[in-house]
Amino acid sequence: MTTNADHAVGRAPAMEDERRLDDIAEPTVLVAADTLCEEIEALFLSRRDLGSIVVHHPDGDLEMLTRRRFALEYTGPIGYGRALYARRPVATLPGGGRTLLLDGGTSLLQSGEAALARMGRDRYDDIVVPNARGAATVSIATLFSELALLHAHRSLHDPLTGLANRDLFLRRAEAMAADPQAAAAVLFVDLDDFKAVNDSLGHPAGDALLRVVAGRLREAFHAQDTVARLGGDEFAVLLHGEGARDPIGAADRIAQSLATPAVVGSRAVTVRASIGIARRAAGATAADLLRDADLAMYTAKHGGKNGHAVFEPAMHRQAVERLDLAHDLDSALPAGELKLVFQPVVELTTGATTGAEALLRWTHPLRGPVGPLEFIPLAEKSGSIVEIGRWVLYEALREVAAWNADRPDRPLTIGVNVSTRQLASLGFAADVRTALAQAGVAPTSLILEVTETAVITDDEVTHQQLFDLAALGVTIAIDDFGTGFSSLHRLQRLPVGMLKIDKAFVDDLSMPGRSGLVRGLLGLADALGIGAVAEGIEDELQRAELVAAGCRLGQGFHLARPLAPSAFAEHLAHEMTTTTA
Repeated sequence: MTTNADHAVGRAPAMEDERRLDDIAEPTVLVAADTLCEEIEALFLSRRDLGSIVVHHPDGDLEMLTRRRFALEYTGPIGYGRALYARRPVATLPGGGRTLLLDGGTSLLQSGEAALARMGRDRYDDIVVPNARGAATVSIATLFSELALLHAHRSLHDPLTGLANRDLFLRRAEAMAADPQAAAAVLFVDLDDFKAVNDSLGHPAGDALLRVVAGRLREAFHAQDTVARLGGDEFAVLLHGEGARDPIGAADRIAQSLATPAVVGSRAVTVRASIGIARRAAGATAADLLRDADLAMYTAKHGGKNGHAVFEPAMHRQAVERLDLAHDLDSALPAGELKLVFQPVVELTTGATTGAEALLRWTHPLRGPVGPLEFIPLAEKSGSIVEIGRWVLYEALREVAAWNADRPDRPLTIGVNVSTRQLASLGFAADVRTALAQAGVAPTSLILEVTETAVITDDEVTHQQLFDLAALGVTIAIDDFGTGFSSLHRLQRLPVGMLKIDKAFVDDLSMPGRSGLVRGLLGLADALGIGAVAEGIEDELQRAELVAAGCRLGQGFHLARPLAPSAFAEHLAHEMTTTTA
């Protein structure tokens, strides 16, 4: 069934909020202030459609005279008004309420607010809109009818892009689901790495990019298809009829529409998206269809991004498992299921251990070991990473304090990974200071490893935390460097003390002639006057190439595997014995 709200959304979405008084103003009858009242009476009698006229005074003022006010004043309270005023100018009638004069460019919303601000009966009078021809009027009934349509439109559309919102999308999907013969499919579109755009270029640039994406999606589909923005950087497309028979082709059209870089301000931004595809199944509701497409998008995102995946029932089972895992993670810390292991960081020429990176491990009571790549994102999403990260910091410092007690002349460093959520917490730097003091560890022994995304953010709290930590003497390291969006300009402005070169670049060293990128990254660190550590060293060739390139420190399975605290202590003892011998 079609409703009034459905009619309201039929207009061009982007134009609804731009409608002005001029769009709905009607020509009016303009009379001079010296027009006789009996002529005004004749005018109202001959024009039953007139609710009001506008009186033009010699000084240029415009005054609205409503049919109601004229009848009241012209007749008079005891019926002698006509005898008194018939041959007198209309300007001599007793004044009514103040006429509301508004510029034709005034938005409908502002006009409605101004009309309602009037007192008593005057708020129901029409509005006068001066123009080049003199004036026009807007019926108050017309104005509020338009405002009702605008409200209906706003309730069903995204204010930023003008696309359908989630409510309208589900409404149309439910209508389609009610027809067993209708072919339907949903595409769930999530922009890849959109947060990096907001963090590096600012939220206004991010909003501008979303509008560009919305326009391209709108142009890529037929009018019978529904393109919606669900929120944030998430979009969805409801395919109807023939279009639903080839959803993979529709996903390819989206990729093609986004292939050309979008110009945002003075910057060209490459846009990529992960797309989930769900075809309608028997008995599936609109919410089911959207959920399945979302799950497929999640699969595409974790499969490397910038691609699409088609929903399969196994994806739903995996989602339920992730939900259960997230629930179990909440109790993992108090239950003692989380442990730390420590991977040595060594001098590549001598093999001497200079420090370690603390790595978190979870042994589930039923599932056994759960990989960090599986549970860390769950902790980030739920926010439990803040509590877990605090525990990791205190435990890691406690361990390094014990190790350094036996080697005061050669203290080890300890690297601890820090999440974006932790950095955004106001008390994080103070908590680090307390943890160092409690463990008795010098700040210079602590390396806090943060992602490139955390470094490039425009969040003032995060930046202040970084400077506060550096002021303590703590080293800030960028983890997995080279895979994110860092710029030299930002690196120079922020207190970064170390780059950790991502394993992907180290892997290239196993192939002849592929050391250029690593040499470039090491040269960048040297130019910035900061340290560098190569991650993921897995063979002797990689170690030798790094040494030849000038890299001093590294970590990886070829050098040493992650060790439990007691095993790490034994590793240090063995190393000290060997060195002494």
